[in-house]
Amino acid sequence: MLSIVMSTQFSKVAPPKGYSKETIKNIRVDLPSSIKHHQGQVQPNIIAIMSEAFWDPTSLSEINFKQDPIPFFHSLQSKFSSGMLLSPVHGGKTANTEFEFLTGNSMNFLPEGSVAYLNFVNQPLESLASILRKQGYIASAIHTYDNWFWNRNLVYEKLGFNNFVSKEFFDNPDYSGVFISDQELTDAIKKQINLNDKPSFIFAVSMENHAMYDVKKYGEITLDYNFIDPEGLSNTASEELESYSIGINNADKALKSLVEYYEAQDTPTVIAFFGDHLPVIPEVYGEADFFGEYSNTFDKTDLKQYLKAYSVPYVIWNNYGMEKIDLDMNAFYLGGSILKRTNLELSDYFELLNVFQNKQPLIPAKQFQSQFSNDSKMIEKHEMLQYDRLFGANYLSEKSIANIPFANYFLGSDKMVIDTTYPNIIAHGQKFNIVDSQSALSFTGQNFYSNAKVFINDQVAKNFAIDGNTASLLLSDEAYSQPGELHLQLKVLDSKDMIIAESNVITVIIE
Repeated sequence: MLSIVMSTQFSKVAPPKGYSKETIKNIRVDLPSSIKHHQGQVQPNIIAIMSEAFWDPTSLSEINFKQDPIPFFHSLQSKFSSGMLLSPVHGGKTANTEFEFLTGNSMNFLPEGSVAYLNFVNQPLESLASILRKQGYIASAIHTYDNWFWNRNLVYEKLGFNNFVSKEFFDNPDYSGVFISDQELTDAIKKQINLNDKPSFIFAVSMENHAMYDVKKYGEITLDYNFIDPEGLSNTASEELESYSIGINNADKALKSLVEYYEAQDTPTVIAFFGDHLPVIPEVYGEADFFGEYSNTFDKTDLKQYLKAYSVPYVIWNNYGMEKIDLDMNAFYLGGSILKRTNLELSDYFELLNVFQNKQPLIPAKQFQSQFSNDSKMIEKHEMLQYDRLFGANYLSEKSIANIPFANYFLGSDKMVIDTTYPNIIAHGQKFNIVDSQSALSFTGQNFYSNAKVFINDQVAKNFAIDGNTASLLLSDEAYSQPGELHLQLKVLDSKDMIIAESNVITVIIE
């Protein structure tokens, strides 16, 4: 009931003063420079990795590090486009950062405390995925956690993705602590791209370095303190920071393996790597005096502390000589910036965002805007355009929104297909292929998932096994005691026992 009340509360967003079709047209016409849609000659694979709680702890001046936990990331910053990204969230609500990155919309214009994926994405919405699909890309989202978290399973369809590979579709993955490792995510990215002969857009969200950060995170009884010098820190703070450093070091290694893989490929590739928000390590912030006055939390009225609390690093690597441009910006600018730098076609909205970014790449939360050299008219235009997209009549891009490609969306890296069964005809009441005194049936196909379950006539089989693209099961005598049919199917269920993927049905005849 509470969630329904909150959803209703957040869904009421009033139109900005003066919103109308004429106003939206004037915003388009009044821009100081002409906007030209362009199509690049190169269509690179574009990989965007939002790394859980990724941040640079070496910025803590009062902490001594024995070794750099993110050396590869630092090496990329010196050679490729990088900067700080102003996130809309601190310590949680990851979905709002990805909402800004994928759609170019700003949480500044939405109710405080809301989660865009839960409250506002309830119809098709233009995003990087839909823009790139129109240019021949395959757009895939990958996340190493449950498909239903933050409504991603529903939202990604509305944003125009082809498919979503969630935790349920990782075959016997390696875990690092309690979450699937970042290296598994990297391997899944490569696998997904290699499935297609078209250029790929991959949006990947990691999970390994999610809170909490303590001595138990990686199953250790004690920590070796390979990264930090714990002297002068409390046990809680030292455990927080060492545990966190282990996680970002693993993220750094996974990023390195991905970059090295595509360095050796001829296919043009871009990898954008960024954090979603700062980690939840309050004892560290306090003892390292990160925010000032040795406080565990930041003063929400202090601009300097706000910028520290909401800024995460990013880097944009490529293997075909893109110009290095270092710039601090909001998360809602990053997606359009990548499209512009790759010389790919942008929609009207993303073109306008790039014009806004050129004027003012960093826009803080509303309470701090008076302390910035803000172009208030530009911010008003952005808010007007965003309202038009999310809640209004879509005056800016009526045709492009109507044509958002979201048909044939599915969960998984590829669709499961059953090709043949053995045997495909059986005699009722007569045992066959006897194993442990029961009749054994098998079937083969393509893209079977190890987490799938075998269904017989819409009921889960009791005794089955899946090995690669072969499934086998033992039948009870009752299952084929009378003439009829056995309908076999594979289904993947999630932690809520919801069916999220299923194969075709294949029939075995009982004579």
